[in-house]
Amino acid sequence: MRQTKRTKQDTTEGCISEPCFAESEQKELSLENRLEKSGSPCVLAETPHYLVVYKPPLLHSVPLRKSKDQTLLCWCAERFPELMQVKGRNPWEGGVLHRLDYETRGLILCARNQRTFEALAAQQKAGLFTKQYRAVSANTEVALLPGFPPRPPAASPPFMLKSAFRAYGKGRQTVRPLTASTVPDNLYTTTIVECLECGATVQWTVQITQGFRHQIRCHLSWLGYPLLNDSLYGGKEADGTLELCAESLSFFEPFSGEPVQWSIS
Repeated sequence: MRQTKRTKQDTTEGCISEPCFAESEQKELSLENRLEKSGSPCVLAETPHYLVVYKPPLLHSVPLRKSKDQTLLCWCAERFPELMQVKGRNPWEGGVLHRLDYETRGLILCARNQRTFEALAAQQKAGLFTKQYRAVSANTEVALLPGFPPRPPAASPPFMLKSAFRAYGKGRQTVRPLTASTVPDNLYTTTIVECLECGATVQWTVQITQGFRHQIRCHLSWLGYPLLNDSLYGGKEADGTLELCAESLSFFEPFSGEPVQWSIS
C-alpha cells in the first residue's frame, strides 16, 4: 500500500501492511494483483481516525438494509467493532464513507469515530474527496443500449461526463443518464483522465468525487465502451470479473488538513 502525503515543501511515501506472499511472487506481482489473487478483504492502513480497506469482487460493501449476508463491513466490524458505533448514512452502515458495487474491487474508507465520519463526509459533500478507478473495456465501440440519450460528443482526455441518473429496466437493476438539458440539478461528474489503447482493449483512468450507483459503468457504456464482463451495460465477456478497480483515494487528513493519497496502483 502506497501512502503519499503532499505539501508545498516536500513529498513523503511510506509502505503500509500488505498481503503476505512468497518473495518470488512479490517480485512478479503488483500490489493490486496480489490483493486480487488473495481474494480476501484486507486492512491496508490503520490510523487512529480511519481504516483503508481493500474489498475483493463479489462481496457487498455494506448490508442491504438489515440483511445478514456477509459483507465487507461485517468483516471489518469483527476486527474493529467501534465502526458500528458510528452513526453513518444508514444505521446499518456504520462508519463506511462510500460503497463499491458488488462486482467492483478496490479501496474503501471507514471512519472509526463519529467526529472523523462527519469531517470526511463534509469533504465528500464539498467535492474534496477524490476516488480514482482503473477500468478496462474492449477496443470496439458498441451501439447504445435502449434508454440512453444520444452519445456525448467525442473528446480527448481529460474530459468530463455529467448527468443525473434514473433507474431503468426489469427490477430497476440498471441506470440511465439524464442530461443537464433534462435535469439541470443533481448532476454527477465522471472525469476521464486517461484513455490508453492496449491492442484489443482500452484502459481507462477515471475519477469521481461524488458517486451514484453504477455511475462509471453507465457513463462508459454511454461513450460506447462498456466494461469487460459488464453484462448489464453491454460489456464483452472475458476471463475474470468486472474490470473496475478503485485504485486510489485522495482527501485531507480530517484534523491536520494535510493532503493525503492512498493507492494500490
